[in-house]
Parts: sequence; C-alpha cells; structure tokens
Amino acid sequence: MGIELKWDVDAADEQTQPGTVGSRGRRRHWKGLARLAFLLLVLALLAAGFYLRLREVDAQQENLLRASVEAEITALRLGDVQAYQQFQDSEDPARQLVWREMFDAWQVRKVESNALGGEVVALNIGGDDAWVQVEEIINGETWLHTWYYRRSGDAWRHVSPQAGWRGHERSHRAGGLRIDYDDIDAPLVSALAPLLELWLESGCRLLNCSSAPALNVQVLARPGVPLWSTADSWLLLLPSPRVGLAREGDALTAGLRADIARLLAERLVREIAGQPGPDWSPEAGWLHESVGAWLADRLLQRDSVQHLLQSLSANYGDDALSATIQGLEPGATLDLIVRVTGETDLHEAALDWRDLLQWQLEQEAATRVAGDLDAFLALYDLRDDALGVLARARLVAGEFIGALAIDEVSPVKAPDGSALLHARVKDDSGTVSVFFRLVEGRWLRAS
Repeated sequence: MGIELKWDVDAADEQTQPGTVGSRGRRRHWKGLARLAFLLLVLALLAAGFYLRLREVDAQQENLLRASVEAEITALRLGDVQAYQQFQDSEDPARQLVWREMFDAWQVRKVESNALGGEVVALNIGGDDAWVQVEEIINGETWLHTWYYRRSGDAWRHVSPQAGWRGHERSHRAGGLRIDYDDIDAPLVSALAPLLELWLESGCRLLNCSSAPALNVQVLARPGVPLWSTADSWLLLLPSPRVGLAREGDALTAGLRADIARLLAERLVREIAGQPGPDWSPEAGWLHESVGAWLADRLLQRDSVQHLLQSLSANYGDDALSATIQGLEPGATLDLIVRVTGETDLHEAALDWRDLLQWQLEQEAATRVAGDLDAFLALYDLRDDALGVLARARLVAGEFIGALAIDEVSPVKAPDGSALLHARVKDDSGTVSVFFRLVEGRWLRAS
C-alpha cells in the first residue's frame, strides 16, 4: 500500500502542472546538461592541447628553417662556398652548377652594386615544404629572393623552384579568361588579370574580331620568358616571378608586361589574318609583323615606332587599320592601302613611310651581303636600264652595308614628271638621298 501511495504521489508530482516538468524530471534534465558540459569541456581541453602542441611543433620547425636560411645567408655574405653548398638539396652536377651560379652572382653584386641586406622577410611552411623570401638591397633598391626548401630529417634543404612548394593551386576566371596559379603568385595574378581582360576586349575591338577568344594562362615555377603552348594555341605559359630575384612590389614588371602584350597582339593578328609563310609577298609579311608590333604598343599605351600604321590610324581612323588587317592575304601589296584609304596616289597620301622604306633598305643590305643577285635586283625599278647597271655595280661594291635610319620622307617629282618619294637616309658615312617609285603596289628603288 505504501509503495502504491508513493507511486501515486510521484505521479501526482509529475502531473501537477500540465505542460511542465516535475522536480524529478528537472533533476534529470540538469544532470544531462552537466554531463554534456563536462564532455564539451574535456573535448575543448584536448583540442586546445593538441592545437598548442601543433603550434609548438610548427614554431620549432619555423625556427629551424629560419636558422638554416640565416646560416645560408651568412655563407653568402662571407663568400664561403663550401658552407653555402651544404644547405643545397641536390647532388646532381647540373643542379650544383645552378647553386654555384647563384653564389657567384651574389658575390658580384656585393662588389659591383653595393648589395646589402639578406634578411628573411617572409616565410611559409606547408608540411615538409616551405618557401622563404630574403631581402637584398641593390643600389639602394629592395629586391627579394624567393627560395624553396624541403625538410630532410631534422634539417631543411634548399631545393629548386620546380621541386618547391608554392601554396595551394588557385584559378582566376573572368569571362573568357582563365589563369591557373599557386598562392605565392597571387600578387602577379591580381595585377595581370584586369590587364588581360582589358587587352582582350580592346584588341578585339581594334581588330574587329568576329568573337573574343578564350585565353588560358598557366603560371609556372620556372625562369624564362612567356610563350605559347605548342599543344594549345590559346594557352599562355607564364614564368613565375617568384623563382629567383625580383624587385619588391613589382610582380608584373614592365618587361614582362611588354612580352605578354606582344604575344597577345601577335596571336590576335594571326587569328584574323593567318600565319605568314614563304608564299607571302614581302609587303604582306611586313604588314603582318608590323600590325602585331603596332597593336602591342597600343595595348601598352605607348608611342609606336610603326610609323605607317600609326599614321594610317591617326589620319584614316581605326576602321581603316582594321580593314587592312582583315584584307591581309599572301599576295597582298600596297594596293591594299589604296583600297582602305581611298587614295589614288600613295605618293601624296597622309602616310608616314619611314619604317617600311627602312625595312626595304635593310632587305637590300641583307641580300647584298648574301650575294643574292635576284633578290637584290627585285628591290629596284629595272624598267630603267641605267638603274639596273648601277644596281649590279652596287652589289659588287657593297655600298650601304652600315646601319640605316631614315630621317624624313617627302613626295617629289622626277625630271620626267613622274611621282617619287625622297628619303633622307643615314648610314655610317653620313646622309644620302634615296628615291623610290610605286610600281605594281611596291615601293622600288628609283636611284
């Protein structure tokens, strides 16, 4: 009976307030919370201990790496090549030669460029690999070496950039542009990506592309120059500036920017006009190359030395220049310029012929040196028999082999009233006058 009464009391206690928990239920609830809190506290303490241990190990490895790099720098400062090579990973003779070249270059800079410094300014470890940036002051400017290391037992060894760790793989995508790179090259991509987007858009607008191409870029851990992949015509292989010595804060140098602009301009022109070959006329080949150089200058927003195309764009509009590129074909001559400008007489046209005529004189000098009579005479207006005799005599005498430059080109009249171009040409001996006549779409020597 007592047991039954207790059960009744407990039951009554549980049901005193509908929708509420009785005292025993509340005790069970709080005990559960206490157990959970205790478990969480234990897990937190374990995690904190594990984290602190990892940090301790990381700190130990960072200190060990820093000490190794500083010892290597000391060997460079002292010129101790044996101590320096002890920190290098590879025993391959070819790799040892690279390390020796690095050592010798450092010693030369100390003498010739008053190089100072050698402090560690950045360090990043990923497992058993790391990269380190070392400062060097050269002629008062701050430069950074980027070195790569791999842990071997209890020591860190200097490895090649190709074997080094460069962070996680990343990919930048925007429109038709994709750039694949590693973390270490993020500053380069930040500077390059908006530039490439602008260049693709403006280059296609100037050339009147049918559609904007998709451009892929791979930033590679190797020295060298940018170049196109042989497997993919729109894959640009870009050397990372983080493989050796680079100016601080200058991931995208002026030289690298110019190389990329040139490659992109040439590829855009080839996309429209095709690839020049041996069947192309001299004028068509020259125009093709000149357009690529002009477009590169335009992308870089600098003055162009492509005088003919610069004057074509300035005086007849970019549409005339686009039409010139669209009309390029193997047999093209200067009649193409006649069509796009609407001029009936190129002698009087508002065009600057200096670079084209200088190129022709350089071709004349090259064929003369090679002794190629037919190619040499093809540059002359042989309708004049006397000029033909003079040209053959020049080939034998070897005139105008020195460097050439054209100061000025102006239209004049020949004694018979025909139109000519007068070029003031400088060579090693002084300034001479050279005359050209337009014959079947080509400027030929008339003097």
